[in-house]
Amino acid sequence: MLIEENGFNLSGGEIERIVLARALIHIKDYLFIDEGLSEVDVKLEREILNNILKEYKDKTIVFITHRMNNIDLFDKVIDLDSMNKKGG
Repeated sequence: MLIEENGFNLSGGEIERIVLARALIHIKDYLFIDEGLSEVDVKLEREILNNILKEYKDKTIVFITHRMNNIDLFDKVIDLDSMNKKGG
């Protein structure tokens, strides 16, 4: 596929996956993904996260999202919304 300048012929999800792939090439000890899969469907998000977590199990991965569908994949979850409701 020929990619146009600035990726004009790519979808939001395709752009997100390219950015994520570039980050995974150079991953050090930590990987921060801030809404990095918001443009892909939940099923594909789960598949991508499973692959990342399997391949980089020795790394710390911080996944920031508003979608809570795949939080069961992570060891620790911090829900900032519920923290705000408790007054802290």
